[in-house]
Amino acid sequence: MKNREKNNIIRPDMINILMEARKATDRKRDWNDYEIVAQCFGFFMGAFENTSTILCFALYEITINLEIQEKLRNEIDNVRKNLKEEESITYEILSNMKYLDMVVSETLRKWPIVALTDRVCNKNYILKISEDHEIFFKIGESCTINIIGLHYDPENFPNPEKFDPERFSEQNKQNIKPYTYLPFGSGIRNCIGNRFALMEIKAILYYLLSEFNFELSTKTRLPIELETRVFHLQPKGGFWLKICSRN
Repeated sequence: MKNREKNNIIRPDMINILMEARKATDRKRDWNDYEIVAQCFGFFMGAFENTSTILCFALYEITINLEIQEKLRNEIDNVRKNLKEEESITYEILSNMKYLDMVVSETLRKWPIVALTDRVCNKNYILKISEDHEIFFKIGESCTINIIGLHYDPENFPNPEKFDPERFSEQNKQNIKPYTYLPFGSGIRNCIGNRFALMEIKAILYYLLSEFNFELSTKTRLPIELETRVFHLQPKGGFWLKICSRN
């Protein structure tokens, strides 16, 4: 940071964003170097652990739903065939892989890595529930949002226990009620790393299914049982799958 300030170096990265935030005239607090480093550390730790867990849930679901794995593999193979010799996968190509996006979206619906989130009310607000029922939020009060409850509410997602990527097809995703699907939160306080995480997960799934088939192991737990001693969703005993070379 000292080198950037001394030599007027500007890069489109998180460190630069935080340095700009520290210089903002309307900031509500002063940031020291340790706090900026802590924000960067939290960003990468959240990306590593959370992304790997989401990836494992995705692999688990396509292993117990082999028809979905086959459909996803077909899309990946078609993309590979159309790549020019020695051409690598790109952000644009991954973004256009519709079924891959559907599989990842449904994984995040069924297994949101954060089950709850919260917001602090910044103005008095009355939430009208019905004709004779309303909730009054006061400035400074904290509101907890039950993400996993929204994702498993059958009024929002029929048959919520079923892993069904078709919920997120071009036709069906238009019917999803606003603010009932919140794997990364929503609004100006949503997850800062959501696009980074999605591209990581999609790229890894692309390369894994290009080379390997995933099958049930003798240690695979059916149904999955969640760990109760941690806040994030994790299975007891970890993930166990059999990985077989397609060759």
